[in-house]
Order: sequence, then structure tokens, then C-alpha cells
Amino acid sequence: MPTLLKQELLRFLLCVMLNMILLCTSPTKGIQCITNPLGMSSGDIINDRLSASSFQRLTINPRLHSKSCWCPESRDFTPYLTIDLGSHHVVCAVGTQGCNIADRWVKSYHISISSNGILWSLYKESNVTRIFYGNHDRSTISHELLYHSPTARYVRIAPQTYHGAPCLRMEIYGYQLESSKLTLS
Repeated sequence: MPTLLKQELLRFLLCVMLNMILLCTSPTKGIQCITNPLGMSSGDIINDRLSASSFQRLTINPRLHSKSCWCPESRDFTPYLTIDLGSHHVVCAVGTQGCNIADRWVKSYHISISSNGILWSLYKESNVTRIFYGNHDRSTISHELLYHSPTARYVRIAPQTYHGAPCLRMEIYGYQLESSKLTLS
């Protein structure tokens, strides 16, 4: 077995066994990937690059640590929040929080990725759609790793189970892909 493959397998097994975000790094950018927020919390991802299936009037700020949150309308039975990263990025992790103004939070969710915002692919591991685990209260941050570190311009979070209502605040972690590494498929 090639050395790099052995190293990656060991890294993956350590991540799974210890479930520690600091051990789980991108093979190409190391720890930088999972410790590099892409701009939800800071506002670098501007509001015009956020969209959703719906939202309640007073809950439209889905940024980690914000004083508000994103909550879809109650009649939205397939809610989702879409983030346009502006360019292609390697996505390594997602951090979520519940809604700080009410006891509402996402307990599990799916992630879909897209390069054009039109064609979407559910994130899978071992050919199975991954269920990401979210929160158990309104304030604790839950980090979930994407072990395959997909490349995408658009990331979509689709709540699957929730407490009270499918409300959240979030951040995406990764790094910008160099344009020379982009390929058409």
C-alpha cells in the first residue's frame, strides 16, 4: 500500500475513533482547512450570496454567533439554506448552532454541493448519503467534518430532524481552490 494512502487511512481512522476536529485535516492543506472559516461569521460572505427555500421575517441571519438565526416558514416541508461561496472552495467542515432567541435547533441535516447552483449532489461517504449531526441546544457549536473534502462553489444545508423548528446559525470551513486546479467534468 502506498505511504500516502496509509497516512490518509490512519488519519481517517483517528478522526473516526477520536472524533476530534483538530486531528481531521485536509491532505492537501493540513490543519488550515478545518480552522479556516470561509466568511459566514465574519460577514465576508455577503447577504446577497445567501438564499433559502423560505424564511421567517424576524429570523434571517444564519451566521454563527449572530443574534438571530435562519428559520424557514412553518409550511416549508423541505427547507434548505444555500450559501454561494463566490468561487470554488474545498469544503472541510461545517459548524452549526441553534437559534439563540428560542429553543429551536437542527438535530440532523444533509449537505448538497454544486459548482453552478443548478445541478446538486448530495454529499456521500462510501456511496451512502451522509447524515450530519447538528445540535442538542440553542448555543453549543457542533462541528461536522466532510472527510472527502469536496470542491464546490455552492453549499446547501437541508435540515432533516429538529427540535422545535429547523432553525440554525452556521459557518463553513475550508479554503479557496486555485483556479489552475479547476477542471471541467
